[in-house]
Amino acid sequence: MRINEQGQALMLELVGVLFVFLIIFLFLENIWPENVSRWKGEYEFQTMYNRAQQESTALVESPGYPMDWNPQSVQIVGLSVQKNVLDSNRLQMFSQMVLDDYNLTKHKMKFFEYDFFIEIDSNKDSLDRNIGRIPNPASNTAVVWRNVSLEGQNAIFRLTVFR
Repeated sequence: MRINEQGQALMLELVGVLFVFLIIFLFLENIWPENVSRWKGEYEFQTMYNRAQQESTALVESPGYPMDWNPQSVQIVGLSVQKNVLDSNRLQMFSQMVLDDYNLTKHKMKFFEYDFFIEIDSNKDSLDRNIGRIPNPASNTAVVWRNVSLEGQNAIFRLTVFR
């Protein structure tokens, strides 16, 4: 009789272990997809934000390449004469470049899968600028702000990157 009792105990343990495994499996099956989609969204946002940071730094801290660029020759777009001091002429050329061929400008800025919108707000309305495409309110966006100077006036340079 002892042999049969041991076999029954083993069978009960096996059923118990399978039951616990099944509960854990069902729990993970329901929770895992939610976490993966949340992680994917966070990763996409962080990638967009990092790209916005890099590009805003290039725009407001660099004159670009070549330094005397024009819309046809530009390889790296930069809008400043020195760190955080924007050049009105470069800003005007860049604005015209965006109006003429937004997709080419996007390509030169390495925003292949993203769109962008730049706002420059100052105390002087004549210096304010809106460049690029206005994001849809439902878009995933990353926004980077920089304090800059434009024609001797303090201004806020806001780069919005969105998909």
